Amino acid sequence: QGNMPGALALYRVWIDHTQDPMRHAALFNLGCLLQSEGQIDTAEQAYREAIALQPKFPQAIINLGLLLEKKGQFDAAIAEWSHIVAYGLQQQPIGKEHQVMALNHIGRLQEVLKRYDLAEEALEQSLKLDPKQSGVIQHTLNEWEDHENQIRQPHILHGPRGCANIAGVSGVDHNDPDLGEGVHLQIRG
Repeated sequence: QGNMPGALALYRVWIDHTQDPMRHAALFNLGCLLQSEGQIDTAEQAYREAIALQPKFPQAIINLGLLLEKKGQFDAAIAEWSHIVAYGLQQQPIGKEHQVMALNHIGRLQEVLKRYDLAEEALEQSLKLDPKQSGVIQHTLNEWEDHENQIRQPHILHGPRGCANIAGVSGVDHNDPDLGEGVHLQIRG
């Protein structure tokens, strides 16, 4: 949309010539633009620079994790999202909504990797932080049924089927806001 080359050039010039305290946000926005243009490696570099300037920048950490997942670096993606969860446990200034988003991404990716116990743990933690996530609750309810549609004991995402719905095995809406998605940030000045 618009003049993407011009926008990229403007961000780069500003970032290269400023020590503004919001430089990390500009790097994040540059990363978002680069990622949308398919410049994955350069976007990764921009996200990492943003995080280096502001280590507890959850939006950049979440997007870096999504980018690493897209590159097939699954454990590295989970490690990035785990930073957000750890900051929250340490009473650091990370919003609960970002912790929930990170836990949902961890749970979703762990399920894709067939690490069902870790997926279950992440989504249980997510629901403890925000028990009103209808999408996550719906996914867990689907797992209460066994192969003969008999109700199991209520355990969140238990068994070899794990949270298959989150990965899209049963036609779930991937745009479900409760499961989390990438983050976008705008600088206002």
